[in-house]
Amino acid sequence: MVWYENWLGKDWMGRKVPPLADHVEGMYNEQEKEPVVEKMKIVGYQRSGQILCIMFHFQTQRLMKLLIRR
Repeated sequence: MVWYENWLGKDWMGRKVPPLADHVEGMYNEQEKEPVVEKMKIVGYQRSGQILCIMFHFQTQRLMKLLIRR
């Protein structure tokens, strides 16, 4: 199950920030990385791709609230 939420919030100083519309809940892109090696030592990492991850961490009561709300 994937759903969208609109987020409103404030920054660390208490100022309103622009709304985040259509934030996807239930999935995200996990970033892959590989080491950057120079002179036989790892000096950092670089992005090498991404994997789509879907989360199933629902509690029964929360899921029922989401379904009833729609």
